[in-house]
Order: sequence, then C-alpha cells, then structure tokens
Amino acid sequence: WGVLGDIQRNRGNWDEAERLYQQSLQVMTELGDRSGMATSWGVLGDIQRNRGNWDEAERLYQQSLQVMTELGDRSGMGTSYNLLAFVHLHSNKIPEALANWRAGLEVCPPAKFPVEALELGRRLGDTAFDLQDWETAIEGYEAAIAAVETSCTLTESYTEKQKRREAQIEVYEKLVQACINAGDMGKALASVERSKSRNLIELVSNRELYPKGDVPLELLEQLDLLRREVTAKQRLLESLDNPSNSDPGGAGGIGQRGSTSGSFTPDVIATLRQEYQEAKQALTQLLDILKTYDPNFSLTQRVEPMQFSEIQGLLDQETLLMEWYLTREGIYTFVVFGGEPPQPDGVAKGGLRELEPL
Repeated sequence: WGVLGDIQRNRGNWDEAERLYQQSLQVMTELGDRSGMATSWGVLGDIQRNRGNWDEAERLYQQSLQVMTELGDRSGMGTSYNLLAFVHLHSNKIPEALANWRAGLEVCPPAKFPVEALELGRRLGDTAFDLQDWETAIEGYEAAIAAVETSCTLTESYTEKQKRREAQIEVYEKLVQACINAGDMGKALASVERSKSRNLIELVSNRELYPKGDVPLELLEQLDLLRREVTAKQRLLESLDNPSNSDPGGAGGIGQRGSTSGSFTPDVIATLRQEYQEAKQALTQLLDILKTYDPNFSLTQRVEPMQFSEIQGLLDQETLLMEWYLTREGIYTFVVFGGEPPQPDGVAKGGLRELEPL
C-alpha cells in the first residue's frame, strides 16, 4: 500500500495516494511498526503541504518527528526538521524556521550525515542570506560545505570528488559573498581557498603520507611506486569513461590532456583496466603489511581548510599576495600583506583589503 501510494503521489493523484497511505498506516499501527508509522505520517504531511493545508501538514510532521526522536532515527529527524522549517517559513515564522534547521544540523552533523546536513545547511544559509543575516548565512553555508567535504572522503574517485564539489559551487560562492557582506575579509579569502583546488591539495597531501615506525626503505619505495601507478591509471580510466570531464591540466602532473576513449582501442582499454586492478590489489596487500608497523596508517587523510592567519603567515614584510575569485556576480580581488600594510584612508588594519567587484 505504501509503494502504491508512492506511485499515485508521483502521478499527482493526491486523494488516491492518501487513501493508500492511510491503509498502510492502519496496518503498521496494528503491527506496532513505529518506524513505518513515522514514515507514513511524513508522507501524509507531504500531501497536506502540497494541498496547501499547512496546519495539518505541521501536525503530521510533528507526529513523525516525535516517533523518530523516540526511535533515535537521526536521519529521519533531520528530514522532519527540514520539512517543519519549510512550513514555518511559509507562515513567515522565520525564527522558528531557522531554529528547525539548526536543530536538524545538531542531530545530523556534517561529519556523520553529509546528505542531510548539506540540505539543512544550504537551506539555513539561503534563508538567512535573503534576510541579510550574514552571520547565520555563514553558519549554514559552512555546515553545507563541511557536508560536501565529508561526502568527498567517501569516494576514491577524483572525478567523483570534483563533481560533488562542482555541484555545490553556488554554496561556496554565497559563503564568500556572505563573509564579504559581514565585513570579515579574512574568512572570505579562507573560503575562497576552500573552494579552489581542493582535489589538488588532497592529492599532494596524501602523497606525502607515510606510516610511522621503523619501516624498511624498500617498502616505502614500493608504496610510492604503487600509489603513483594506481592514481595515474585511475585518472586515465576516468577520463576515458567520461571524456567531457577529463582534467585539462592534470592535477599533480598525472592528468591526461586531451585523452578520449577514441584514442585507445578496446583491447588497450581492457589491458589498462586489468593493470589498474592488479596495481590496486598490490597496494592493498602492501597496506596490510604496513599496518603491522603502523596500525593506524591510511592512504588518505582529511585535509583541514586553511585559516586566514595561516595564509598571511606565509608572507613576509616584503611580499604581498593578490588573488582573484570569479563568481556569477563579478570578480573579486583580494590583496594580502605579510605585515602591517600601509593604511590608505578608509582601509581598516588587518593585512587584507577588499577591492570593489568588477
């Protein structure tokens, strides 16, 4: 009945969908299936919301949230808080809407629930941005970006990491804009760095990872060789599978400029796949050996974003950094001084100046 209700809902047959969901809810109630009951109340709330019955939708969402809270279903709780925020936003209850998104992020932090946190953080950021509440907008967008970065750690594919970041590029841009509007130029520049070249930074950082302990030199040399081989072949195969997404420049010198599947025969591609699998298997076996020296060793690590103080700390008194950032709204130029810069009229101290967008 629930699945049949989904079909009718997707067809826009709200009355029939509601009847089927109610049948499903009745049986779930008789069976004591509280998780199923919570889900049914949620979809019944969706129907009422689509009909414009906001009060009834809120009541049903609250019922669903209560049961999910009792069950400890944090993912479901995050979804319910998001839906309740929409209801409050429609009723112009802005503080309640913001509070629901925050509550959702509390139970679904980006490090553990990246899918839910991305939606909650982005909605919180967008709503606050429209209200010109820059601090809250920054709070929401930073949570959303942390969720994107968590999701990137869950895949080994360079192309997939790039896709996930590019899909949310607007969130990065709005975070930078919110920081500028809040007058926090240092955080704005740090956010720019957070949005640029993250894949390259991770590749470089992870290439320098080595196990601790008294590891024989030949094992470390083998680790370098296999790590480079696996990464290069993975990138090449990804460019062949997705020629439109191939890396034009080759991050870290391992890209394949202009590589397309038309440049390789099927036999060559099959051989490449076999070599990649063999290299990956050899790297896995080597990793097992290395863990006898360092049980906590991993081939990857999460690279924390730089703070403005770290960026400025790289510059001396005689050096300045000029960085450009292109958005849909314009081009921003940041000028960072290594020490206390000369202070023209109207420019605050702090080592960074904002130039007007072009």
